[in-house]
Amino acid sequence: MIKKIIFTVIALTLLVFVFIKLATNKKEINVAASYKETKENIAVQVMTAQRSTYNTALQFTGTFKPFKETNFGAESQGMITDVNIQEGDYVKVGQLIAKINDELLTLKLAAEKAQLEKAKVDLERQKNLSKDNATTDAMLKQMELGYSLAQIAVASTQKQIAMTRIIAPISGVITMKTIEEGSIVAPGVPLGTITDVSQLKLEVLIPENQINTIKKGSRITVMSDVYPDQKFNGTVHLIAVKGDQNHNFKVEILVANINSNFPLKAGMFANIQASSSQELTNFIIPGTAVFNQNGETKVFVAQNGKAKAKTIQTAGFVGDNMAVYSGIEEGEQVIITGVNNLKDGITIKIK
Repeated sequence: MIKKIIFTVIALTLLVFVFIKLATNKKEINVAASYKETKENIAVQVMTAQRSTYNTALQFTGTFKPFKETNFGAESQGMITDVNIQEGDYVKVGQLIAKINDELLTLKLAAEKAQLEKAKVDLERQKNLSKDNATTDAMLKQMELGYSLAQIAVASTQKQIAMTRIIAPISGVITMKTIEEGSIVAPGVPLGTITDVSQLKLEVLIPENQINTIKKGSRITVMSDVYPDQKFNGTVHLIAVKGDQNHNFKVEILVANINSNFPLKAGMFANIQASSSQELTNFIIPGTAVFNQNGETKVFVAQNGKAKAKTIQTAGFVGDNMAVYSGIEEGEQVIITGVNNLKDGITIKIK
């Protein structure tokens, strides 16, 4: 009887344990399913893609780059004895930047000048003897050769001494230097950088359907985010003859950096504005719908309850919107919100 009671208690305990376990598992499954549904079914808003015709000023963003920038270095090997510049200094082309030890070359030059003087005296003596037929033509030619070789030796050493002078190859600002007094330098090793920002090159990318509205030599209005109320005059300097993989063409605009009250710097962002009488017909979508991935400009469209990424070609901003001329089709549902939470193929829920 006691054994039967014990067996019944154990059986009931096991049944209670199994019931609790099953209830717990069901709760975890429901939570996981709910999480997956929340994670997958991203709420988004869409707009129907429709082409619009508009007439607007061209506006593109680019980055200022130096008009000129180059490294400077040494033409000979040796130890630096003098450094005449610091980072931030302005230098003119041909200005002495640093000096390499030339003591041995100076002594060598002194000896060669003495040898040259001796060769000159010997040559004059032979010329005088030749007038009196007191020497041979061979001896005279030997003295002439010795004098010529002495001249070459002096000129060669003078050139070597000149090469101990490290000079500025262009005018500009020292933006980097790696030498100090006592540094050992050698030819071919960059010792610093000079940047010329007296003019700046604004590089922008213009899509193929608008590149013909830009002409070389034309005037362009340039505006910088740093000085939002100031306008700068630019001139189109270069229009690339080859586009990139997104069918955009590089355009360089020269801007004089002469206003000390509003100094421009390489690396700043700037916008260009150019009036255009050309009517354009493109898809106009919110700029927030556009994103970049692996160097390509893309948007998400809604297809069969999922987000599908599509590569597009853009024609610049129209206000806060982006003009798109290729990559999406008329009537497609372009996703305009929640783009940062999406990935290709994820399920979505249109609000």
